[in-house]
Amino acid sequence: MSIWKKGKKWYTDWRDRQGKRHRKSYPTRGQAERADKGIKQWKRREGPKPRDIPTSKLLDDFKASRAHLGTDAKRRDLKWATRILLAIGQTPFDQVEPRHFAQLREWLGSHYHFNARKTADNAVTRFLRWLHKCGHLPTDPKTLWEPIHQKSVFRTVTIDPVTILRLKGLANPLQLLIVMLGYHAGMRREEMCRALVSDWNRDAQTLTIHSVKGTPVRVVPIGNELAAFLGNLTRGNEPDAKLTACCAAQGNAVSTSYLNVQWRDLCESAGIGGIWIHDLRRTWASDLGEVGSVTSLMQLAGWQRLQSAEHYLHSRPNDVRRAAMALDARRDQEITEQIQARAPISETQQ
Repeated sequence: MSIWKKGKKWYTDWRDRQGKRHRKSYPTRGQAERADKGIKQWKRREGPKPRDIPTSKLLDDFKASRAHLGTDAKRRDLKWATRILLAIGQTPFDQVEPRHFAQLREWLGSHYHFNARKTADNAVTRFLRWLHKCGHLPTDPKTLWEPIHQKSVFRTVTIDPVTILRLKGLANPLQLLIVMLGYHAGMRREEMCRALVSDWNRDAQTLTIHSVKGTPVRVVPIGNELAAFLGNLTRGNEPDAKLTACCAAQGNAVSTSYLNVQWRDLCESAGIGGIWIHDLRRTWASDLGEVGSVTSLMQLAGWQRLQSAEHYLHSRPNDVRRAAMALDARRDQEITEQIQARAPISETQQ
């Protein structure tokens, strides 16, 4: 039996011993009674079994520490915690080495796709960190388990203004809305789908964005071009109508998948490849980072961590020369102002 099936059986038996199965999990009354009888027999069994008592105690404590999570997340963490304990076996915790997890890592790398490997890596890391925090595992978890999944490299692709003008000229109303909201307001796809007509303040010329992560709500000032576009778009529509519904053919709100389809069609019609919808937001954030401070960039983009803003503060080829020239011009201006302030006042000026 593979370690995968052993771990699944181990977790199922432990769950049965805890009496977690109840009547409504079984379709018939007879099956429910037999299940209850089996649970009682598990509870009446006495005598220590191989690693039964410490494993159950550890799993109970670990489950109590994950009480704030949902049902699926707790079940996933308990399942991988059981597989880790099974891989360790009878080895004391102070003698655990990376070789104990070799078989489990091999199975995980060959039977799981990228996203599932990432989820499993996080679950294993959380359990090992919990063991280290509680004092059961003296070894550093980073030396025992190295993540299998490769960390994604941050994408820094930006779109030049000429390409933006070309996309605007070939776009239909919905595609033009995507370009305008992403390039001039830095909105994500989910935020575009949530945007309402009432979110645009005509008098203050601001756009209220309901974020899907980070800051829940942020208010972004918009320029004249986007303000004129939203004014023509929202004329005659209800305040609770969505902006995407104002551009759709049948007047219905669209999903993020449909926005991807529209963006792909726009790029194909323009003969452009290799750019995403989110690259509009990256371009907006990169341009804003050149003219504004880091604080304003984080506030307008809805970020709460400085690391998120640092990705957009990368230098471009002409940024260094432009910054040096701007510094010299500023110093020359300060010297001129100080000289003029100290100069004596002539009789003609009096």
